[in-house]
Parts: sequence; structure tokens; C-alpha cells
Amino acid sequence: MDKKISVALATYNGAKYLGELLDSIAKQSYLPYELVVSDDNSTDETLNIIETFSRNAPFKVRIIRNTNQLGIIDNFAKAFENTSGELIAYCDQDDIWAADKLEKCVKHFDSSDVKLVMHRSEVVNGKLEALGYHIPEVHEIEIGKTIFPSSAEMTYGLGHQMLFDAKIYHDFAWIFRQGFLPLQHIAENYDTQFRFLAGFNGSIVSLDDALVKFRRHESATSDAGLVDSKTATTSGFLGKSPRIYIDQAKELFDIAQTFKNNIVGKMSEHSDRLNQYIQFTEQRSAMYRLRGDVYDDNPIWTRLSRYISLIFKGAYRKKSNKGFGHKAFLVDLFVSVCGLHLAQKVIALKSR
Repeated sequence: MDKKISVALATYNGAKYLGELLDSIAKQSYLPYELVVSDDNSTDETLNIIETFSRNAPFKVRIIRNTNQLGIIDNFAKAFENTSGELIAYCDQDDIWAADKLEKCVKHFDSSDVKLVMHRSEVVNGKLEALGYHIPEVHEIEIGKTIFPSSAEMTYGLGHQMLFDAKIYHDFAWIFRQGFLPLQHIAENYDTQFRFLAGFNGSIVSLDDALVKFRRHESATSDAGLVDSKTATTSGFLGKSPRIYIDQAKELFDIAQTFKNNIVGKMSEHSDRLNQYIQFTEQRSAMYRLRGDVYDDNPIWTRLSRYISLIFKGAYRKKSNKGFGHKAFLVDLFVSVCGLHLAQKVIALKSR
């Protein structure tokens, strides 16, 4: 495998931890082709640290200095747009990469259908002390390949966990600049965008390796990873309502219609693949509508009939095979028999 990897880094006043990140990139067993840094007008020592690093780095370092602050999304966009590699990895300015991060990810691009590879991360505090959990935990994801077509909610991945085909950004990111309302929630962050773009362009590979120390501290730019997965799963279930599934069904249906009406005609060379994605998205929307009935305050026979319909539609296949997974099978059965309110009471008692 000989692929040129561009590492995209968006910085802003990251001097405190930046040197450790850069050192970990320089120690990769599979060295990147280049590091592209877009700095958002930092006022600390960030740029000096990068410039010093660039003098002896074992790869090209390109530094882009923004005179006006762009914000994190546009700052990363500036970095992405200036990459020249076949694959892109992007990173936070305060994490530590395992020495074999790129090596373990890049080998999966031997398969031409793979567009995105993701790994897990160990959550640590500002002093790199382990907080006792990984994100995601192994039981939360389907390890291996999720085949085309798939959707963003079938996979889990944060930006620092991704290595992806540069073409999905350079050739398809324009979709999110058109202002299509149904796609706006996806456009809010690149983590979701790239899982979405990879899902309708090819396959996604999820690894069980924890290849980054994901540092959580007082000045982190997001709250991702601050709560362990067990707590997050429990609190998420206690907040479930039929409206969640109804809204998800509408969201996916609207996405499918947007592709039909606004995108397929502009991408005629990809029409077969896009039509497969549209059909898949419409079918998934229908399954979410049925789940809404399972979680609604319906008679037990209505809930059970919807649950049985979901079984026959293949809704509980593995996530990697376009299903909701075995955990959803068990939880939906519990809710269809007991009703959502009783199920939530039981879960609340168990979590105490």
C-alpha cells in the first residue's frame, strides 16, 4: 500500500498541548506525505511551535495563516482545500496519536470500495491519565466493513478517528454548500459529513483499535467523550420518545427527496449509485416510522404488530448489513411488550 496521506490540522491558541501532537505525528510508522495547518489567527505561541517543528519534520509542512478568524468549521475547510494527498486524516490540536495509527488505517484502502476507515480512542484528561473508558466502546459499533449504501447514523466516528478518501471531500462537499435544508444538520460538523459522504460513495471500515489518546480538558472545543458510553446510553434511552423516531423518519425521507430532486441530475455519472442510496434511505425512513409506533402510546397488539413488521423487513440485521443491530432487537421487543413508560422506569431503577 503506497498512498499519499495529508494530515489536516486546524489550530487556534493550542500551544499548551500542540507540541505533543506534532511529535506523535512525526513518529508515525507510516509517515504522512504532508501536514497542512490552518491557523485561525492564534495569539499564543501556536505558530512559533509549528514553524519550529516544520524545520525538521520528516514530511512537508504547509502553514496557512488566517488574518480573520473563520471558526472551527471553516478553518478545517481551509486545511482540507489545501491538501494534495489521496487520503486525508484530520486531527485535534491536543491529542496524542499512537505510532501505528496511520499504518493500521491505510492498509484497508487496498480495497477500492473503501472510502473511510475509523478507529476507537482512549479518553484521557489533560495530564494524559486514563479516565477508564474508550469511545466508542466495542459493543457499541459493528467492527469491520459497513457496505454501501449506508447512512451516517449506522456508524460512529469523530474526526480525529478518521482516515478518508480525499475525493469524497473534493468531489462531493459542494452538496453541503447549496443550502439544502434537509442536509443542514449534516453540514454542522465534518464528522457527520464524512460518514455521510463515505456511506453513499462506498464502504466504511470500523477498527477495534484505540489509536488516539483523546484528551478532555477545560478548554476543549467540544464536549465529545466527556461521559462514558454506559451512562450516555442509559440517559439516552430514558429520554427516548416516539417523536425521536418520527423525526428521524422525516429527516431521512427529506434527504432522499433532496437527492432525487436536486442532486441526481447534476451527477448523472453517479446516477445508479445515487438511486441505490435513495432507495435505501427511503426504506430506512419507513422502518423508523414503524419504530415510532413501537415507542408510541399504542395498544400492545399495535406495538407488537409493528415490531413483527420490522423483523420481516430485516430491520434488526447487523448495522454493517443495513440494520439497527441486535441491541435494538432486544430493546424494541422490551418496549413493544411493556410500553415505553414502564421500560423507562425499569431502566431508571437498574441505573441507580
